Amino acid sequence: MIVGPDGAPWFTDGGQNAIVRVDPATKQVKIWPLPAERMPYTNLNTAAFDGKGRIWFTGQNGIYGRLNPMAGDIKVWDAPKGPGPYGITGTPKGDI
Repeated sequence: MIVGPDGAPWFTDGGQNAIVRVDPATKQVKIWPLPAERMPYTNLNTAAFDGKGRIWFTGQNGIYGRLNPMAGDIKVWDAPKGPGPYGITGTPKGDI
């Protein structure tokens, strides 16, 4: 779980293969599932925000992806070296 630039908790949900946000004021839960072709098992891991407010994530089954929460657009790509990526981070400049 990480705290996003909006002050809300965000997490990768391996059970639902989704990115999840919980509104701290209303407790409303917003779920962005991965595209159907990436289901059912991705083993999602650590996420990080970039300087544009997009959340990036990895999955140990050989993926990485990005969610643009403002547009609701989620993209997933194959990891260059296949299965195994665990974690991702942002730099102070906002790069991933």
